[in-house]
Amino acid sequence: MRKLMWFGIGFATATAVLVYFFGGVCFPLALAFLLIPLLLFFPKRPTFLLFLLAGISLGAVYTSFHSTLLHQRANALCGEKIAFTATVKQYPKETKFGETVLVKLEDSGLSAKLYTAKFPALRPGDILTATGEFQKTPYRPSETDDLYYESLGITLTGSVEEVSSVTAVEHPPLLYTMARWNKSLQERVKDIFPSSSTGFFTALITGERSGIGFARKNQMALCGVYHAVSISGMHVSILMGMVIFLCRNRRKLSALLGVPILLAFLLLSGGSSATARAVFMYLVLLLAGLSHREYDALTAMAFALILLLLENPYAIAQWGLQLSFLSTAGILVLCPKILQSYRDRRPKGKVLRMVTDVLVPPMALTLSATTLSLPVMALNFGVVSLSGFFTNLLTLWAVSASFLLGILTVLLSFLLPTVASFFGSILHYLYVWICLVLDVFSALPFSAVDSSQPILLLWSALWQILLLCWALGKNSWKPTFLCGALSLILAITLTAIPTPREFFTMLDVGQGQCLILHTEGKTYLIDCGGNAEETGEIATRYLRQRGIFHIDGIFLTHFDADHTEGLEQLLTRTSAKNLYHPTPTEEETAILAPLEELVSLHPITQAMLLPLKETTLRVYPVGEAKDGVNESGLCILASGKKCDILITGDLNTEGELELLAQYDLPDLEILVAGHHGSRHSTSRTLLDTLQPELALISVGENNYSHPHDDTLSRLQSIGAEVYTTLDNGNLTIRW
Repeated sequence: MRKLMWFGIGFATATAVLVYFFGGVCFPLALAFLLIPLLLFFPKRPTFLLFLLAGISLGAVYTSFHSTLLHQRANALCGEKIAFTATVKQYPKETKFGETVLVKLEDSGLSAKLYTAKFPALRPGDILTATGEFQKTPYRPSETDDLYYESLGITLTGSVEEVSSVTAVEHPPLLYTMARWNKSLQERVKDIFPSSSTGFFTALITGERSGIGFARKNQMALCGVYHAVSISGMHVSILMGMVIFLCRNRRKLSALLGVPILLAFLLLSGGSSATARAVFMYLVLLLAGLSHREYDALTAMAFALILLLLENPYAIAQWGLQLSFLSTAGILVLCPKILQSYRDRRPKGKVLRMVTDVLVPPMALTLSATTLSLPVMALNFGVVSLSGFFTNLLTLWAVSASFLLGILTVLLSFLLPTVASFFGSILHYLYVWICLVLDVFSALPFSAVDSSQPILLLWSALWQILLLCWALGKNSWKPTFLCGALSLILAITLTAIPTPREFFTMLDVGQGQCLILHTEGKTYLIDCGGNAEETGEIATRYLRQRGIFHIDGIFLTHFDADHTEGLEQLLTRTSAKNLYHPTPTEEETAILAPLEELVSLHPITQAMLLPLKETTLRVYPVGEAKDGVNESGLCILASGKKCDILITGDLNTEGELELLAQYDLPDLEILVAGHHGSRHSTSRTLLDTLQPELALISVGENNYSHPHDDTLSRLQSIGAEVYTTLDNGNLTIRW
């Protein structure tokens, strides 16, 4: 039975090598892999090696041929405007720059993501005829090596110029019918559950997570429970556990009910790789029971992996697939051994035994699941939860209950909507409990660690190994946990010790701006906007990762949303002393209203100096408050022994000229380019006068042509180095 497992490992390994290092196509390497089986003619070869090498050979060849055909079909559609017909796969979604919809192109069979200002009413299964221009994914020039879209099976992106016609299909194929049902379930969930928990139950029941705010998602990631609200193998296991329980473990009845339920759930939930993995494994389990064959979970998992990669080799790059398979492998291999080790050393005291009998199984499950998946979490999320053991223990029971009872409540709503709403209001308190746990643990200074905290990240990996050695060995738990506790204290101490180094950071917040200056032990933040509450969470996480839990001063250059909309979220998570802002208009006063109880507000009407020991912060008000123009605001000049930094917000050329006329400014080492690199800012006069050596531009995807070629040319002409957050992510200068 394990032969297929070794074949699957080989197949996945070859696929991963080609996808990550050769873009999916490398025939010389594929031919080299084909020669590997020649080694099998040597004597004394182990059987597993035969299947491992066969998997490597076939995986390399299949991936190369599949990718070549895919790229040929995609290239044939790129480069010029064409008329096309496509089947709509999902409902259109709004973006900052219009709408997007996923379709399947009729002639080529390729999946494409279409963009335009506004689509007509579309449903999955409808036929769309339009004119547009296609390009291969990824479509963002800053992410040329990004495999995200291809891992999801999306080969093209298209800009739609004109929609010619839409043919509404009343009875589409099953896949599209299920997508429509999913949307109907989302609407029904909104009618049943209170608004504050609608996003949570929608994610659990339908797989649509957009209703959960970024702040809550961030808390879940920090606490290690985000997997619980993303439909995955855990939910399939809960669903099948209920089916098997109701069938009283009778094989035929379980298979008769389980197979259609599994397939329906897979289609209804959108068919993620994690869900597909669990569904395929349970299908093998049910069919093995019917045929009285032995069931091997690792072999079933390998079978599921091969099926997914045959459908799309690039799926190997999905972090969801990687986490699902590695977590499951850890559970299957390690969890039984850990539980057996515990049974061999159960405490003798009755009360203590009762407590450990309850605590050890879920902790063993969490430990087993995270052991193999830890590197993937660190690489893909940049964060590893230290509080995950406790938060999973406290919340998974509530998530499981919410999932099962939520499904039953939605089904009940078709018969008794009023009764279903009553039960929905009761289930809401399960979500309240989960939120309470998240609020408590995410507020802890070191609830999670990330790649910027190498000492704590190393500790988490070593502690994981230490726990495994204890669980699988015969060592006493007292020295093990004492060693772990002392090492954690040491790691936190070393991480939290304030760094003597000073830094200036431009955070990558998309099309917005959020700057952090840390100097002489004090921390200042300039602007906080870009993606609403997401920017506040990004700034909070960045500060906490560096042991900073208080902001000494916040400066607002002006009141545009892309400079302010993350402030409220930031101030609910991080304390701040003072907020300095320009004189607001009547409309802008509303932006400050919710902040009055969180921070002390200080309007700046004349130049202000904040002297430190070796650094000075000067705040320059420019112009008068006006609606809809960029001629006014605050400019901040940070001057130290080693560098001068100037931030001008969104000032345009007129505002920059007024700044130069009113104030005496030094030559600069660092300039934060105005208005995200707009052609109307960072003027020739400003550059010739201040001669900055380095220009930083905070910019994301946009349709404003930021940063503009004219601005980049002006910066290049004075010899300034230019870095943007769009191309380089967070930008940090240390001295």
